[in-house]
Amino acid sequence: ITKPFTARELVGRVAAVLARTAARREALEREVALERERIDVLETIGDAFIAVDAGWTIRYVNAALERTVDGSRSQLVGMRHWDAFPADAEDAAYAEILRGVMRTRRPQRVEHFYAPLDRWFEVDITPSSNGGLHIYGRDITARRARFDTLRESERLLRATADQAPAMLWITDTEGMCTFLS
Repeated sequence: ITKPFTARELVGRVAAVLARTAARREALEREVALERERIDVLETIGDAFIAVDAGWTIRYVNAALERTVDGSRSQLVGMRHWDAFPADAEDAAYAEILRGVMRTRRPQRVEHFYAPLDRWFEVDITPSSNGGLHIYGRDITARRARFDTLRESERLLRATADQAPAMLWITDTEGMCTFLS
């Protein structure tokens, strides 16, 4: 009986297999560490975050989204986005924006009123590498209320100035007229 290789060759082959196995293990450990870091980032950002795949199935939600919608990720992950958030489907303009980003793969930022929560959100919708979308949202209800209050105040000022029996004007710091009734 002849040996296919010598003892020295056998030791060399075993060492090579062990080295490849160690390299694969290290690469896998690095990959797991990177995935943990990605999840840590998503869990610590203040924005509500949801990831959907190309078929609109929810693949990930972060803790901020759970708090915002008062739902659990165990309920949401695996559901179709339109079933989990039917108000998004009912808002034709917003639904078209989501579908448009999915179709064109061009990111969008929109202000969206989410009726079930009676809140305004600034939403960033970005295409993901798996063909789906990443959707980040932050509550801007207070900012919108301040803006609406300011707009109403300006409307009242203009209405008052237009009804005043005298000419009114406003100048900027350089003396340029910025308003004239």
